[in-house]
This record gives sequence, structure tokens and C-alpha cells, in this order.
Amino acid sequence: MSAAKIDELDSLLQSAMEAGSFKDVHKYSSLLLEIDSTRSSAWILKAAATSALMVNSDEVGIEEVVFCLDRGKNGSESSAITAAVKVINSSCRKAINKLDAVLKEKILDQQKIPMPQGGSVILHRVAQVGYASLTAKGLAPKRLSFIKLLEKCYEILPSEDGLMVLVEEVNSFLSHSSKYSNYLDSETEIKSYILRLQSKLGGAAKNLGIEIPKTSKSQSGCFIATAAVGSYDHPKVVALRIFRDCFLKRHRFGLIFIDFYYKTSPPIANWISRKEMRKLLVLWLVVNPLSKISARLLK
Repeated sequence: MSAAKIDELDSLLQSAMEAGSFKDVHKYSSLLLEIDSTRSSAWILKAAATSALMVNSDEVGIEEVVFCLDRGKNGSESSAITAAVKVINSSCRKAINKLDAVLKEKILDQQKIPMPQGGSVILHRVAQVGYASLTAKGLAPKRLSFIKLLEKCYEILPSEDGLMVLVEEVNSFLSHSSKYSNYLDSETEIKSYILRLQSKLGGAAKNLGIEIPKTSKSQSGCFIATAAVGSYDHPKVVALRIFRDCFLKRHRFGLIFIDFYYKTSPPIANWISRKEMRKLLVLWLVVNPLSKISARLLK
């Protein structure tokens, strides 16, 4: 192919990138790389285009983005890498938001299933909570892959913005797990990776003199009851949560109690969880009576 044709393709590639036409960026970069596979700039732009396309297509994978990044990161100009990383960061965040939207849609569809006639409100709610947790857990590996891609971009182009993007998504992942019954507790490899990454990012932020936000904690749990029975999704705990949502939250004094409970109960729950005898006493003297009262009121 003539040099003039190559220059034309390169010009089209740059114009497509400036216009944000990522299908064309992918097409022109691929054509250039078929001619010359050593063109680092084409690899880095193809990485950006591939990440943008993966948001709305299952046919484009993260592996292709990583491959293109590895081929193009060393020989490309800093401006091209900066532009590509910006696109990839944005694409990863969009993809994570899409995962959350898919999860919410599946949960809403499941919640539309009516409770069987004569069924138990508590057991029906337990099933709904379990479905939400399992569905969220099933999406966790894909969420992690997007975070790993953000991490790779930060390693290629360290910056305060890149650091904060990564910190936000790591904290969001942990908060997401907390919201859906702490599903990462049973995904030990993923949780271990995320916690190590969180610690690493904390060290990087400290070196830069940046104060990063702490992981927000979910306020959806019955801390003391969970400590006593050992499971956030135990029917007795679910009964108390439903009572909180359907009764306490509708009254002013109920809201005051909830606020007081959230502020004071975590250390008490931690103290209870350390001894089996404490768990049994709280279970029989507090959790069992309250869950029975809650179940009767809910009926």
C-alpha cells in the first residue's frame, strides 16, 4: 500500500478520534495495523475505541482492550495515551453503571412475582433478598474486571484524577456488596484483591497528600440481631428489617429510634459476636421475642 494511502488512513483515524466516532476509530486503526503492526499510536487508539464499544456490546471484550494497551503504551505520545486513558476510564464507569442497571432490572422483575396465596411474608421477603444477593454476586467478577482495567490505566498514566476514579469504584464495589447482603464475603479472592487494592491506593494517596473518602457503610442491617444469629439474611433478621421499614419508618419516634440504633449498636454487636454465650443470650432474650412480635404485627 502506498505511503499516501497510509497517511490518508492515519488522517481519517485522527479525525474519527477527535469526533468521538469510536466505530470508525476501531475500523481505521485496525486497517492501519494490518499494514503495520508496529504503529503504537494505532494500538493505543484502538484500545480506546474498543473500550467505548464494549459498553454496549458483548462481542467486544476487556481482553482486547488490555492487549491493545500493552502493544501501544510504550511507543505512543503522551497526548495520545492521555486521550485513550480518559476514554477507557469513562467507558469502564459506564459499564459498571450498566451492570447496576441490569441488576436493578432483574430484582424489580423478581419482585413483581406475587407471593403465593397463604404464603409467609417473611419467607417471601427472604427469597427476594436471597435472589438480589445471588444476582449481585454473579455480576461481581465482571465488575472486578472493569476495576482491573481502571487499575491498569492508572499504572500506565498515574494521575490524581485516575487515582480518584479508581478509589471511587473500589469503595463503590465494597458498598455495593454491603447493600446486597455482603456477597463479597463468599467471594474471598475478589474481596481480597479489592482490599489489597484499596490499601495500595490509600498509600498512593497519602504519598500525594490527598485525603480520600472512606468506604460508606450500609445502614440496612440489624446489627445486634445479625451478630446474634450469624447471618444478615436469617428469617428473624429479615422480619426485624421489614418491621423497621413497614412500621418504624412511618412514625417520628420510630425514625428517632432508628437513628439512635445505628449510632450505638455497631460496637455492641461487635461485643456480642465475640462470645457464643452472649449470642445465645441475645438470641433468646431479645431477637426471638422481637421477631415474633414483628411477624404478628406484619400479618
